[in-house]
Amino acid sequence: MKKNLMLCSIAFLAACTNEPSEGVGVFNNSNEVSTNQLKSVNSDYQPTIDDSIDQLFYDYVNSNLFINTTIAQNELNAKLRFNGDYDDIDTYYKLTTWVASNLDSTEFSDYDEAILEINTVLNLVGQKYEEFPEVFSYIEDAPISQVKVRVEKWLFPENTTTTTGPCEYTFGTCKDGVSDKYVTTLKELKDSEDGIEKYNGANNAENEYNKGMNKCKDDYKKSLLNGQSFK
Repeated sequence: MKKNLMLCSIAFLAACTNEPSEGVGVFNNSNEVSTNQLKSVNSDYQPTIDDSIDQLFYDYVNSNLFINTTIAQNELNAKLRFNGDYDDIDTYYKLTTWVASNLDSTEFSDYDEAILEINTVLNLVGQKYEEFPEVFSYIEDAPISQVKVRVEKWLFPENTTTTTGPCEYTFGTCKDGVSDKYVTTLKELKDSEDGIEKYNGANNAENEYNKGMNKCKDDYKKSLLNGQSFK
């Protein structure tokens, strides 16, 4: 049985790197994935603006507020060093309690510093809701299948492939699950009357989305690189 499973795994990985047909990317000599396989290799890649909804998202992700919020979120996450389940910090009370109980494992000098940075990030998230109400109204009210397409296109545009095959199917399924959870969470937060709880939930959703999408991309690239040895 173990031998059969190993053969299946090898067959799957080999399928990711079969001899390329038209439009399918290949590995170069340095074992890097070509731009035909993963657009993230091409830093110049930008989504196209096809309609008014795309324009809303374009303005949103290219705004100084979005960029500054993302920077602040990344800095906070680096200091928090939280690697647990986001359900454990899905309220402001749970988050601050976790910080108090795990301060030594963070990079904050004291509790007050941590709370100050947390509040700064949540205020920035709140400002995004205030300055881009049409974006969040679309996410909250439009059909989830349509929202997921926009979210994936604009929030993580480099996480895109141009080929089809077993690895790409798994990659697509992974991204779909991550996007589904993100959009569902923001829809559930729509009627929240407590601002700080809503912004904490939205912040967690964004962090979990980015973490999940990065994992999808990394797993996809690993599957391609691992398959190289079976060609």
